[in-house]
Amino acid sequence: MDTVRVNILYRPLRICWAIKEGDHGAFREAVRLNHALWGGRFNPIAVVDRDKEARAIVGAFRADLVQPLGTGEDVKAFAASFKHLISPFLHDALFVGQADDAHAQVLDVHNAIVRSIDEPEWKQLKERKPRIYTWSQDDPLADIFLMQLGAYPAKESIHLDYAAMFKNALEAEEVTINAGANLAADIFDHPSIAYFSRHRLQRHYSIRSYRDHHGFFVGDAANLDDLVAFWNLRAADISLLFVDRANASRYADAIPAWKKYVSAMLSGRRHKEDSKFAIWYRRQGFADAGDAEALRATIGQEPCIISGVDEVSWNGL
Repeated sequence: MDTVRVNILYRPLRICWAIKEGDHGAFREAVRLNHALWGGRFNPIAVVDRDKEARAIVGAFRADLVQPLGTGEDVKAFAASFKHLISPFLHDALFVGQADDAHAQVLDVHNAIVRSIDEPEWKQLKERKPRIYTWSQDDPLADIFLMQLGAYPAKESIHLDYAAMFKNALEAEEVTINAGANLAADIFDHPSIAYFSRHRLQRHYSIRSYRDHHGFFVGDAANLDDLVAFWNLRAADISLLFVDRANASRYADAIPAWKKYVSAMLSGRRHKEDSKFAIWYRRQGFADAGDAEALRATIGQEPCIISGVDEVSWNGL
């Protein structure tokens, strides 16, 4: 009798968050929720006002579920239009219950901790001295810190204290970034809340990206479209540092450190062109889109790949 071998690989549920144009509150909620979920780093955000692009993002990321955020009927209608994506939840909310009964309906960072805490690599993770970063909400870079360093939803809103879980399990140190201060060169050397949402996860070998360029994203920290574009590029497993053009001087130490990190990541690539770091920008929002020197002025003059992102980028590239 012939036999058949089947290999089954599991991944966390992938959620695409649907938000309204200009709704910074919904965007921040999506980012915080993503940090609480195991695999949340790879959950995209779609702005429903740009219907073509939003639907392309749902398809490109192979979303299992479209979840609306905010109070607008537009986001609910957009989510409901994907009839084939059936919600697996018994309740609409991702987090249910209260007190000791509170729990997430999908894999969360608590699952990641339980899965990993007895593994040898856990000790190595703790030796890197994890950190919980805090900052002033008035800081111009607050939304960048939220995406790159991470923060969890308020305990009062979901009845789960993920910050305490992270701190206790990893013996994490709390570090405050003073308003207006430069980013320290070692800011990304320590595992953070943002890191842990992707802990132990890696891209499947069958998934290929044609624009797998790691490096920098140059944009405006106050522009929601730039923030969403940056989040989605990182959700596509591209390692990027968001550099806010208006506060470029604050990256004096962080940019050289990030270049070293990216160079080490790209050093094993076969083709020389692929070993260069990239500078990404959002085409619709960059007045100097065709001027490579304007982009390099913020990052440096080394050879690099200039890469724009727009709605066409989500057609499979």
